[in-house]
Amino acid sequence: MYVFKTMVPIYGYLILNGSWVLTKEEAVEGKKAIPKRYVELVSEWLAEQESKRSEATE
Repeated sequence: MYVFKTMVPIYGYLILNGSWVLTKEEAVEGKKAIPKRYVELVSEWLAEQESKRSEATE
């Protein structure tokens, strides 16, 4: 399946917002999980964002 690179930050922000989760195993209270093909890319994106935030606070 095709992966739309523009969806990676969108899914990332949905996870940071708390309205979606990364995997189906984490899904509680009816929250949606991102598609499996995006999990690795969104995980990397989230790690980059955390790295940027920690650099900004130093």
